Amino acid sequence: SSARPNALLMCLMALAVAIFGKGDRKLMMMVMLVGGGVLLMSRGSDALISDSSIKAVAGQVSSSIRSIASGGILRTNLQTVYDNAATVVEDLNTTGILGLIESQLTSLTNDLDTAAMALQSAVQSANRATAGDTPTTLSPGLSTLAPSVFSDADSRSATDALNLVYNSTYRRYINFAQSIVKIPDSVDRNSGALYDTVAWSAAIDRQLMTLQRKRNVRWTYFGSETGMYRMYPANEWPSNFAGFNVDYDPRRRPWYLSATSGPKAVGIFLDCSRSMSSRGRWSIARAAVTEILNSLTRDDSVNIICSKGDYINSDGYQRRESPRVLGCNKQGMMRATSSNRAQLLESLNEQSPSGSGEEHIDALNTLLNLFPTSGTEKRCMNLLVFITDGKDTDPGAFQNICYDHSNTNSGGSVGTRRRYGCNLLQTNFDALYNAVTSAHNSVTTSLRVVGIETGNEGSELPGRLGCNNDGVYIQLLSTNDVRSQMTAYYSYLARLVDMQTMSIEPTSPYVDASGLGRIITLSRAVYDLSGNLLGVIGIDAVLDDVENTLLDDQFGLSYAFLIDTEGRAIVHPRLRPSAELVDDPVYPHIRTLETNNGQPAAFATVLTDMLAQNTGFSAPIVGPRAQQRG
Repeated sequence: SSARPNALLMCLMALAVAIFGKGDRKLMMMVMLVGGGVLLMSRGSDALISDSSIKAVAGQVSSSIRSIASGGILRTNLQTVYDNAATVVEDLNTTGILGLIESQLTSLTNDLDTAAMALQSAVQSANRATAGDTPTTLSPGLSTLAPSVFSDADSRSATDALNLVYNSTYRRYINFAQSIVKIPDSVDRNSGALYDTVAWSAAIDRQLMTLQRKRNVRWTYFGSETGMYRMYPANEWPSNFAGFNVDYDPRRRPWYLSATSGPKAVGIFLDCSRSMSSRGRWSIARAAVTEILNSLTRDDSVNIICSKGDYINSDGYQRRESPRVLGCNKQGMMRATSSNRAQLLESLNEQSPSGSGEEHIDALNTLLNLFPTSGTEKRCMNLLVFITDGKDTDPGAFQNICYDHSNTNSGGSVGTRRRYGCNLLQTNFDALYNAVTSAHNSVTTSLRVVGIETGNEGSELPGRLGCNNDGVYIQLLSTNDVRSQMTAYYSYLARLVDMQTMSIEPTSPYVDASGLGRIITLSRAVYDLSGNLLGVIGIDAVLDDVENTLLDDQFGLSYAFLIDTEGRAIVHPRLRPSAELVDDPVYPHIRTLETNNGQPAAFATVLTDMLAQNTGFSAPIVGPRAQQRG
């Protein structure tokens, strides 16, 4: 408004008067802006300025500022242009836009479905072609295989021989003529099973080349249960700051894990009593927890309870200990995002074994109450992982206080009584077993159980828990290659998946380890003729494509967004773009983006229809947005 410039000019005039003062003040120097120029005025130190001169100068300042406001800012001209602008009313064909988006996404999904099915079939055919061959027991060495069969991602000479060319779509140097093979650092390269897998899997290269011609397909690959990773097209493997190639185990990636186990809620019962402190049991237990956490995806949920209880020490004094939920959420499970898993590991590293197993029952009940039993957070599978050394007593953890009356003085009278702890506390294994079995048989929980023994001195409890509750029992003897020692755990999860009827489902978006940013992956487990898991095939689609499809057709404040089946926003104008992500993203619920304190209330109806996968039209909804973009 015009009132604001006038007020500003009055302030400037008042400031000019305050600077120059009254008639008896002396002027040393004044700098004044006039239009676009600078005027410098100077007078001697003995010169006096009259009141009329001060008013004249202030008037010049006022005139100059008015000139700047009119000619520099062009406020009047801009307002005139805005007032005279032509207004066009355009109807937004929302039905047509949604139809186009649906068509594009359906085409994308169909392309990826077809590609995944074809690659799965190629892997099965390649494996069956060698079904009658005698398995290799003593590997002659991977280097004996032809370069077209085994191009080692960790070999500089093998990479140089590929004559890679930079490709802007893949953002890397690549070669479309063949695949490349990566072997994890933890895998024995002299393994006969690994040698055989590398040899027969080379036959899928032809299919990989065919799939690359599809518009939306990026990386295509096969990850084997042996740890081998065959990736197409061949590329230069990324290295770390020290120049060493980045390690990569496909069996730990979200696309592999989701295909072999599906979404699940995992509650980890960790025995933190004193007996776990001996013979390396605590280190083994921590390694097991770390392995399990690293095997989870953001489609899973998880929490841990560290169980320990009160006891009386050997000196006969009470020591207080209690179970502790390690997750930030003390009332339920947490999404297994990278940040939540990191928090759990940090909390785990702060724990140490102490106390008794006196509180194991209470700790177990606390953990069981963390499992979701209804609503959108209920996982397809509830899994209890019970980690213990299987010892029902803890050294130095006593139940009672006793006194030694044998001390006498020189006169034969009784001296000072010595107190001490007596009667070792004993954990009630039967009560624990019955509580777990009850949860396993519960309709609301449907718990499956994995019993893990750390060491080899107490198989009774973990063995009963796993084997008698449709679960599995695992014995860990050291911290070396825990993944291999837990093969039975991964095989158990894979067996729970219906390998004949399981549909191909994309993963939640995650950050691609090879540098393509946020991607989605369609993956599927592959089994041999005997039903043994061979590995998992994967097809990548960069999420940039999906974002462009959804966000290209925007008119003013109208836009499209994509949510998953639980209402989390996957693509939305206010989410951080894929190119800016450096870690697996956290997807807020769409309500946090589209409503503020429950308003507009009408959006709740729209969300209900979307989650029910209904198609329809809603009247215009006007309301405040909850957060700014990014």
